[in-house]
Amino acid sequence: MEEKTIVLVVLFAVVAIGLVGLVSLNSQSGATVIERDCMCSITMYGIYGGALGTQNQIIRVQSAESWTDAACQNRCDQYYARSDEYSRTDVVGTAV
Repeated sequence: MEEKTIVLVVLFAVVAIGLVGLVSLNSQSGATVIERDCMCSITMYGIYGGALGTQNQIIRVQSAESWTDAACQNRCDQYYARSDEYSRTDVVGTAV
């Protein structure tokens, strides 16, 4: 075989593999993944329990769960909640 023919065969093989990979990225199997926005409301408290302030943050969530506030609460907890016993923050996640 000529060198040009070998190069063309290899090039077509690479293109075919790329197209198959691209098609497989667009098709999903299993549960449907929902992508929506969540509003995380982070409230910080002082030493004596008074609220110092609240920050609202919108984040993007991908979840295979049914779209409820529970998915948002889980993601907001992962991002913003503190796990130590002296934490003075409260995080509430709601779907928007």
